[in-house]
Order: sequence, then structure tokens, then C-alpha cells
Amino acid sequence: MAMAASLGGLAAPLNAADDQHQSHGEIIAADPLYEGQREGDEPAPGPYLATGRLGTDVRPLVYVGTIGSDPIVMELFPGEYGSTGRFFYRKDRLDIGLQEMRDIDDLTSDELSLDAISRGSRMTLRRSSTGLSGWFTTEGTSPQPVSLSLLADAPLETGETEAPLASFAIYQRQQLDNLALVAGDSVQHGTRALREWREPVSGISLFRIEQGYPEPVMQKINSALGRYHWQRVSAWFDCDGEVGKSGYEVSEVSALFLSDDFVSLAWSEKVRCLQNHFGHVAHDIYTRKEGLTFSAQTGDEVHLDDVFYLGEGTAPRIGTNAWFDYRYKIFPARLPALLEKLHPQPVWQDKDCAAFNGVEGWEWGAFTWHLTSDGLYLEKQGRTLCDEPAGWRTIPWGHQSLRRPISIPVKAAAPVARALHFGQMAFTKSDIAQLSLILDRDNIAALEIALQPDAAKRLEVETTRLLNTSVNIAVGSTLLASPQLIDPVADGRLGLFGLMHLRDLQAMAGEIICAMHLSRRQFDPTNLAGSLPCEPK
Repeated sequence: MAMAASLGGLAAPLNAADDQHQSHGEIIAADPLYEGQREGDEPAPGPYLATGRLGTDVRPLVYVGTIGSDPIVMELFPGEYGSTGRFFYRKDRLDIGLQEMRDIDDLTSDELSLDAISRGSRMTLRRSSTGLSGWFTTEGTSPQPVSLSLLADAPLETGETEAPLASFAIYQRQQLDNLALVAGDSVQHGTRALREWREPVSGISLFRIEQGYPEPVMQKINSALGRYHWQRVSAWFDCDGEVGKSGYEVSEVSALFLSDDFVSLAWSEKVRCLQNHFGHVAHDIYTRKEGLTFSAQTGDEVHLDDVFYLGEGTAPRIGTNAWFDYRYKIFPARLPALLEKLHPQPVWQDKDCAAFNGVEGWEWGAFTWHLTSDGLYLEKQGRTLCDEPAGWRTIPWGHQSLRRPISIPVKAAAPVARALHFGQMAFTKSDIAQLSLILDRDNIAALEIALQPDAAKRLEVETTRLLNTSVNIAVGSTLLASPQLIDPVADGRLGLFGLMHLRDLQAMAGEIICAMHLSRRQFDPTNLAGSLPCEPK
């Protein structure tokens, strides 16, 4: 998960004498959408971000109701300087982004006006006895009445999606409820049989294995493929392309490799999603690739360190300084040299092509990988117009860097059990007080990790030592981020913010929750339970 991020020390609240800001409790009282929603709840402490940004507690509110006679579902994130959200019509399920910008003089207004990013429409809402009511206005048409009621977090009633969506967020479950996968033909790959399953509305298909591996292995792999399948379908609905259409142009398996040792695939996407960039609405156009590889002996997902190592001797213990040095210093320096040695033809005549394939672009997490019949294939995340030579970025089977026994992928030495690593410190489940999402004054989402008092003291020592450096944060063998430490963390509240989408922050929180086996008391399931691959207790 490669993300641009900064690290807010969360050490010092903004000065209470700063009349420019309100406390969190004042914000809740002033915002009509909070009124009556959380009676008895203690306001979360704040503000949070040590850079001067004001954070507020993020608790997405999900409403069901109608625009005119059309049923809709809306998710709303109230914010100090403007709310954000999205909604979909049940008839097509496609997300429509909502954005509100409020001046500080309007914080006490009892009216909420949200612009529909892709529709040139506006939704104006007031509190009603049953929830929210108002009007939806589109230029050139008559206003339509809006009526919304707050939706409780209830299990799905019917539909084939119920089991894999059990850990998805409320809004996602509503959006995917009653969708069904349609079985395609069985396709034989040597001694192995695969069956394609297709979601008809999005058209997104992904196979399941029916024959050729031990039954427990197939069940484990198919379960992971099922979760991934519905995540891709959810992303398709989540991309606001243009009126009545998703922005996804491609979302499919682009490569597949099956052997006695591995099941490996590459997933490719081409996307044009509408986004509001500080009042300017434009398409975010990008291509994305992702690899998924599983052990054919255990059904577990295989990580790159399991099959490919460019260091000397044995791989370092996960979470140690040597492990981070390998990933962020040794690997990005040695990989380009290895590729040039394996493929010495002087193909890169264009200096821009040569630069794109140089050391700078091979930072850990800035590329994807999967296995093929030729070996290990690596590809940078990014666009290039360079024509590549055949076999470029492929590490052939038999190369010494793939020296671990291919029939039995061996993981590197296990890290401290279920630990969150920050620099040289490791924090276990008992050290975590609370995981929560916050918003700063610019409505930028952030993830806060609050530690228990004893752990907070250790964190303060480490952040003081590493001040003004980039710090690797990992859970188990998964790197979460390498943010810049901008302030010491004196109160045990670690805040990650930057150019990260809310879904990315939820995924990051999911890595922590599942790897560390956090209980539901240690995080807020209303905004962090979406797409969890585990069932917290």
C-alpha cells in the first residue's frame, strides 16, 4: 500500500486562546446534523494535528429515503468547515459525490447545502422529525423533494452477497445488497478447472478454482478471491464517471499463472473518476495494476519477500532496522542493476524512458508483481510511453535471487507477534487504546492511533529521537506508510494524514485491526469496519 503521507505528532492541542477555532464539543453543538445523533456520547478529544490543522471525530451517517419518488441511500461525513458525502439511486447503485464548503461565519446555520459533483445539482437539507428533508435542484428542471431517515447498522436480509459483505461498511452493504454472481463456463487449465463468476451490473468477473488443488487450499484461495471480487465491484460503483455511468473502463484479470506451487494473477484497471479539487471538478484518470499470489500448498497469500530476495545471507527479521534498510535502500538500488544485467540490450535510447526505469522509480510499494511461466514479473505503478523490450522486468526461474525452495515458500523470520512497528519500537494489542478516523479543517481524512499511557511514553522517546526524518510504520510484514515526522508525539496520539483516500485509510486500519486481533472496543466499527478481511470480537 504505497501512500503519500505526513505524520502529525498529535502532541500539542491548538492553543485554547486561539479564537479562530472551536473546540470539538462546540462543533458538535453547533452542527445541526450532530444534534440528537449521539446523545450520551463523550466528545472525542481534539484538536489533533500538530501542524495546526483541526481534526474532528469522523462518524459517517447513513440515511435512506427518496429524491422525488426514487429511493436513495446517502452517506454523510459532517465536518467543521463543510460536510462531504455521497449517495446512490437504488435503481443504478452508482455513487454521486457530494461536497459542501461552509464559511466560518455559517457554522451555526441550520441548513446544509451539498453540491452533487458530477450532476450540476444541489441538495439542500434541514433536520426534520424523522431525519432530514429538503430539495434536490438541477438547473432547468423542477426541484424534487428529499426525505431521509437515519439507517441503523442492521444485517442484510437476503442475497448471495450477504456472507462476503459481513465486514463491509453499512453504505457498501446497502449498495451491493441483493446483487448476485452468475456462473460462467468451466475452463480447463491442464489438470485444473476454473469457473468464471460474473456480477452482471458492473460486468466484473473473477474465477474460482473447482479442481486441481487440495480442497482446503481451494476453499481458502476461493474465499480470498470472493472478498477481492466484491471489493472490485464496490470500487466500480464508487467511481463517479459521468451521469448514469461508472468511470471504470477496464477492471479485469490481465494475467494468470497456475502451477503445483502457486496461483498467481494480475488485475488491471483503467479509471476516469470525477473528483472535486478545491472547487474544480475534473476527471482523475489513471491505470492501476495489482498482483495476487497464493501458495498452492497452504492457500495463504504469498508476499514478495517469500520468493524474491536481493540481500546477502538470510532475510532480516521483519520489523527490524535491517529489514527496513533492505526494503528502502538495498532493494531499490539493486533491482535496476539486476534487470540491466539480465537484459543488457541498450534499448533505452530516450532519456525519459531511461529515467523512468532507473533507481528512483523502484521504491518498495511503488510497483506490483506477479508470477508467470517465465518467472517473477515486476511493474511500476505509473504511466510510460516507452516501448519495453521483451522480458524486461522479468526475473527468470532459477535465478539465484529466487533461491528459496519454490515448492515451499518460506516466510522471513516472524516479527514480534501481532505488533505495530514504529521505528525501533514495537507496540502490541494491549498498547492500543483506540483507532479512529478524523478530519482536518480542509476535510482531509486522517487515521489516528491512540496508545495507552505506558506505550505513549515509549512513543515520545522514539519520536524525539527520529524528529524531522521519515519513519517506517508497519504491522507484521506489511508496511503501512513512511511519513515525515514533523513533531514529537507527547500525548500518545499518532496521526497519519496526507494525500490518502478515505478507503485507503480504512484499508490501513483494517491491516492493523486484523493483524493485531484488535477487539471492537479498540476501534469504531461504524467507520473502520468496511471490507475487513476478519471478524473482530
